[in-house]
Amino acid sequence: MDQQVQLNYFKLPFNKNEEKGMLIVILDCSGSMFSYWKYVAEYYNELKKKAYLSIAITFDTNVKVLQPNENISPNIKQYGGGCTNITCAFVALNQEIIRQKITSDLTVVFVSDGQGDYDERAIKQNMPNVGNLNFICVGVGNEFPTHISMSLRSLYHTGNLQIPPVFIVDVNDQKNQNREQYLNQIFQEEFESVGNILVPRKQCEITPVLCFPWDQEKTTNVWCGVWVASQEDEITCDGTLIKPQNPSDGMILELASYWLQNIQLLSLKVKVKQEAQKALSELERLSNLISKFQNQKKQKTFAQRVQESQSQNTELSDFVAELKLFTQDFSLNQLSDKDAADRLKIGTKIGKYHNKALKFAGLSTEDFQKAKNKFIECLKQHKFLGDDGDRSIMTLQSQKEILQEEDLIQGLENCTSQYQLVTTFPIIGYGLQVRRSNASMIDPYKIEIVSLVRIHKFLDSVSLIENLEHELRFSIGNGEEEVVNCILPLYTQKNKDLKPFFRSLLFHTIMTFIVCENADVCFEYSYAALLANTLYYLIGQPKSEWTKEMISLINESYCLAYEAQDKNFTEKLINNPIQTLVDFNKDQETQCQDTIKALLILSAQKDKLQQQQIKDVIDRFIIETIGRNLKDMNLEDHINLFINLDEPQILNDMSQRIINQYDHLKLQEYKHISAITSEIYNYVQTLNVEDWQIQITFKNKQAIKLLQNTRFRYENMQNVYEYFLNEELKQKLFIAAIFHARYQKSTQRANNQFIFDFDQLTKEILKIKHQFLIEKLLRKCSFEIRNHVEKKGFQHLLLQPLFKKGYVEDEVLIELMIWLRTENQGF
Repeated sequence: MDQQVQLNYFKLPFNKNEEKGMLIVILDCSGSMFSYWKYVAEYYNELKKKAYLSIAITFDTNVKVLQPNENISPNIKQYGGGCTNITCAFVALNQEIIRQKITSDLTVVFVSDGQGDYDERAIKQNMPNVGNLNFICVGVGNEFPTHISMSLRSLYHTGNLQIPPVFIVDVNDQKNQNREQYLNQIFQEEFESVGNILVPRKQCEITPVLCFPWDQEKTTNVWCGVWVASQEDEITCDGTLIKPQNPSDGMILELASYWLQNIQLLSLKVKVKQEAQKALSELERLSNLISKFQNQKKQKTFAQRVQESQSQNTELSDFVAELKLFTQDFSLNQLSDKDAADRLKIGTKIGKYHNKALKFAGLSTEDFQKAKNKFIECLKQHKFLGDDGDRSIMTLQSQKEILQEEDLIQGLENCTSQYQLVTTFPIIGYGLQVRRSNASMIDPYKIEIVSLVRIHKFLDSVSLIENLEHELRFSIGNGEEEVVNCILPLYTQKNKDLKPFFRSLLFHTIMTFIVCENADVCFEYSYAALLANTLYYLIGQPKSEWTKEMISLINESYCLAYEAQDKNFTEKLINNPIQTLVDFNKDQETQCQDTIKALLILSAQKDKLQQQQIKDVIDRFIIETIGRNLKDMNLEDHINLFINLDEPQILNDMSQRIINQYDHLKLQEYKHISAITSEIYNYVQTLNVEDWQIQITFKNKQAIKLLQNTRFRYENMQNVYEYFLNEELKQKLFIAAIFHARYQKSTQRANNQFIFDFDQLTKEILKIKHQFLIEKLLRKCSFEIRNHVEKKGFQHLLLQPLFKKGYVEDEVLIELMIWLRTENQGF
């Protein structure tokens, strides 16, 4: 496909077939379905009226195939109530398709609430080929077998790819409704949704088109009523000329839903990173073609945006967020059945899941309401004066002007969800480009600052979020551009009247979304994490008036927002940095989520502290940071960073020297191999560190390379040392910190002595390596002595063991050595 030619999108006409289709429903009647069966029975009986032939297959451990068009009884005991055997149900389906001689135009609906026995090979053995078979799942509750169901979908579905794969009956989302009334309503809704797509569709003859923008090959056979793409300005469908659709919100929403659900299903089989990137790129291009963009949005108040969002489809943000996941090598196979089902239902039906705000449930409904009410009371009592402050180049508003809007309280009262809040309440600040990851979705400290905007400085979060990929790009000449995907609000003492705002839970909710792009969570330290990461980035930049000014703004912003509440942590950090920098410490009642938290606090307090106090904190920052980044390293690999030794050669020489002592004459003295291995064990115990001729050589380049792929590269830590102490990071401290990182847990690093003395450090390294070598030598000798004994013709020594005092089995010896090492080293 020529990537330079833009695609046009065509909606094929839906030639409604007046004929009813055929329906087979597979109904789980195991015991766990007892509470829901009467609803399943009632709405299956309604659903089958939409088919000219309907057959129900019920299953638990056994299968019953009902007569064609037979009603289901609300009494589950007539059908089962036992365990769940999915395999037998689909074997019966295959048999029924063959018996009914069905070769095309069939809908199969699978209704279940839980896992069961599943053997795909058994199902595939006698599986018939059916053209235009539409396979749909109805999942009941949180235990729906999503992965099994999607495997079945891939086996059976030969029909229209636009048909949703799954409808979820969310039996737990009851809220304040009567339980029975709620269940009746939700089952009715889902079965009616299935009924709406039972009408058989036909394939049509069409000029060569792409079914999806990421396809490499074109096709001339597609289902009527679907979206297709072509580089041409017109296509023909069954002889009728069709023009492309002009981009609209509705069109983009349909495409996003259609593409997402197919990328989700494709991800169960292969990586879909490129497909997701192409889908996002096309959605952004189409959105940019909609002419209504900026002018309508500049002068709206928060309340007006809230009101507008009440009537708009906001699922597009859900779809885009999901597609973004797949650009990071994400797949549904990584998720539990429940989470996979939640992902799949995002793309199922347009408009239905808006109120649930599936991906955006950062606070409970009650907590969100309390946070709103608290801030509304604050607005009534606290007046923000003046119109000063930096203005967004997009909305031309300052933060203070937004907080002074006459209808602000009305907007807050009408705001019903966190997602609505974050997409309608602008935060004004500096534009940043950040690098996010899966980890940063649940930990705001895990983002990484890529750049700060220099020219188009002040932007707002709503304009950013309204852009399809939550990203803005500005040309700055010479073919270069500034990229913004995050907003950093900064405050000075003249903004202290804004304290009630940026200390509110509403502010933290918005900032969590701005930083993490995930409102499943709400962290009160999200803003602090963004400040700390930006400070860390600026420390690594060349010194200038600009960096100095930005760091000063970060320091002031931190003091206004967090200094009071962090007072206890700050005191402990200065007085006891070792214990305070632990990730979580019950004894100290401190939590250092990330070591750059200490840098943020220290930078803000820098002018109030003595040089030695700063040095104590920075030294411990270096130690703990290296420890956290090397905590998963294998202990032996860790110690080998300090060792220069031809290990294979020396182990071979020493084992041969030991084995060669047992010549033909000496072997005649023993009755069993255990006596020899016991003797070898005693000898190996007498070896000294000096016997190995170990040379201590710190592999500096290798250690630096280990940190290269982290945020805390060696040069970054050097920059931190220079910024706070105006001196270089001492190589001796770096070496000692690398050695101390052998303690894998933060509390272990804090509670074990940090060895700075080089002579003591050398002794400890040699001691640990000595234990590793003894263990390896013992294993090597244990193996080689058996070969040696056999070659010398003393096979009888390898037979029946003699259980005499002093004889120890080989494996026991090895375990003893491992125990000896761990006991001596505290691992």
